[in-house]
Amino acid sequence: MSKLPSTDPLSRLSALLQVERHGLRATTLEELTFRMVNDWHGLVPYRQAVLWRRMGDHAGRIEAVSGMPLFDEQGPYLLWLNSLIKALGTRLEKRLVMQRHEAPVQFQDAWSQWLPTHTLWIPLIAPDGVLVGGMFMMADTPFTPEAISLLEHMADLHAVAWSRLLMGRGRWRTGLEQWNRKVVWGAVALLLAVVMMIPAPQSLLGQAEVTASEPRMLRAPLEGVVERLLVEPNQPVRVGEVVMRLDPEPLRHRLQIAIRESELARTEYRQAAQKGVRGVEDKAKAVLLRAKWEQKQAQRLYLESELKRLVVRSPMDGVALIDDPSVWEGRPVSLGERLFPIADPARAEITIWIPAAEAVHLEQGLQTRLFLNTDPLHPRPGELIFAAYRAESGPDGTLAYRARAQFVDDVPPPRLGLRGTARIFYGEARLYQLLLRRPLSAIRQWLGL
Repeated sequence: MSKLPSTDPLSRLSALLQVERHGLRATTLEELTFRMVNDWHGLVPYRQAVLWRRMGDHAGRIEAVSGMPLFDEQGPYLLWLNSLIKALGTRLEKRLVMQRHEAPVQFQDAWSQWLPTHTLWIPLIAPDGVLVGGMFMMADTPFTPEAISLLEHMADLHAVAWSRLLMGRGRWRTGLEQWNRKVVWGAVALLLAVVMMIPAPQSLLGQAEVTASEPRMLRAPLEGVVERLLVEPNQPVRVGEVVMRLDPEPLRHRLQIAIRESELARTEYRQAAQKGVRGVEDKAKAVLLRAKWEQKQAQRLYLESELKRLVVRSPMDGVALIDDPSVWEGRPVSLGERLFPIADPARAEITIWIPAAEAVHLEQGLQTRLFLNTDPLHPRPGELIFAAYRAESGPDGTLAYRARAQFVDDVPPPRLGLRGTARIFYGEARLYQLLLRRPLSAIRQWLGL
């Protein structure tokens, strides 16, 4: 039988007082419960003790297990034991000595798998008469009346310490732990419903780049090959400054031929003019040769003027927006081909690429924010000035709608070419609408609605 240790009365009293002292001096609920399931073994031997804590009218949890500083509350053994204790219902408020045949019917088959023959339930009753928990103790031999009496005394003492620690946590927390779980979940659901109805700003994100506002694009003045690029990337240039030269050798060669042909036509014309004095036939021939000479002269003048157009000049003050200068030398260009832009760095704007899947109706004047990759913590405000109606290939190769926004603050614009992410604000909606917009859109596309 589980009885008191066979020591002299003075030693047993000393052990009892030591257990009481440890319980009253516990500073946390975790320390108290750990000492309860382990220190009581020095007074009454048992195989195992489990401390169960009441959390509501029909709920509770395993708070401590003897010999196990850490345990899995979701393990099969503790889940089964917690269900057994909750199934006892109103019987938990009194001391209960229980064997297999006295347990609820649904737990009798698995009794021998988890529990020994003899068990004892000692309730923990707070000073105000409320059941706060209990000790479920297991032993291979029956508990003696003396051992049960001592355990009830220890339960009353530790219940007072338990209540004191709960009061130290604060009345609001104690009251919350005693609430019915359904009431708590109902309050949470109500709060969540209220939060979901809060209006929140709608916005969309897109890749963005700082680009020039109203740049001047340079074009090839005629067909040819680039001989030399005279500027570096982002180099400041002045209006009229030469930025590129085309190879003049093909035109020079054609000009030399045109000069010789013009001189030859002039010589032939002079000879025919001298003969034209003598006859009508020679005079008519001289007229044709004069027209040929004038044609060759016109070709010569045209090639001379084309030779002067082999230089490309800047149409404005600004910087040359070039990526790689090495790709230009020796590159063939056609008449009117786009070369590179000249832009004023003080006049910049934001180019935004909106994914086609997130495109909505956007109006001019909407607020934007630019989060640069180099400085994401300081967004730059802007205002939408243009949104394309047709999707095109974006920088990453996907379909996107191009939009433009202007900076609205007084701070100088960022450097041209910087990239980042832009957010466009286009109205307000309920929070639940923002959270469910993408899932509902995906479901609609999947169902084909």
